[in-house]
Amino acid sequence: MKTKALFPNRYKRIGWILLVPSAILGVLILFFNVECRFLDSKVFTIYSRGILSSVPVIFGFFNGNYANTVVGIVFLIGAILVAFSEEKE
Repeated sequence: MKTKALFPNRYKRIGWILLVPSAILGVLILFFNVECRFLDSKVFTIYSRGILSSVPVIFGFFNGNYANTVVGIVFLIGAILVAFSEEKE
C-alpha cells in the first residue's frame, strides 16, 4: 500500500522522544501537583471569576502557569508523530 500522507519512519523516534517524557511529566503535574515555576506568567483574560471572589475581572490580568498547556501540546505532537509515521519495512 503506497500512501503519501504519512510521515517518514524517522519521525516515529522523534515522536517517542516527545511522547514518553511529556506523559510522565503530565502524570506528575496531574496527580502530584508538580509545578514548573519558570512557566509562571501574567495571563490576559477577557472574563475571569475567582473561586473565592465574588467580583469578576473583565479585561484584566491574573497570574497563571502554562505547564499544563505546554505538556499537553508536546504530548499531542508526539502522539501524532508516532501514530502517523510509516512502518519500517
